Amino acid sequence: MIVFHASTVKIEEFYVPFGGLHLGGMMSAIDCALLKLKQDRRHLRDLTLDSIYIHRCLIELGEEYEAKDQGSDSGWKKLYYKLLNDEVDYDYIRYINEYEPDVVPSYCFFETSKIKILDCTKMHMDVAEDYLRGIHADQYRYELEILE
Repeated sequence: MIVFHASTVKIEEFYVPFGGLHLGGMMSAIDCALLKLKQDRRHLRDLTLDSIYIHRCLIELGEEYEAKDQGSDSGWKKLYYKLLNDEVDYDYIRYINEYEPDVVPSYCFFETSKIKILDCTKMHMDVAEDYLRGIHADQYRYELEILE
């Protein structure tokens, strides 16, 4: 299945951060990356930071665990340890993103073997904000499709 991850940097290979690696719809990915970009611009006082990177990824579907959005890195890590302690067999956690809403579910991974980065597109923050408002060029549209 095709999903998206957006970041303030181009990623060649994923690693799993403290709260898990989150992927999902393009809208939620852009929304989250823009928030991080704006925080970085304010905290680093660096107004030259003006772009995000949208990674189009292929995830291999497997054993799914469904949960509510945990809301924070510590919440996701707590769920990870609970599932580990309860010996729940799963490949990823599927959830509905309550903080960066989208029309498709999001996925949280705690290991990267089932994720492949297909390509990466750099997007200026103004274009990203237009995209979230529904004003976007066709070059940023991707069809969500299942690749075999």
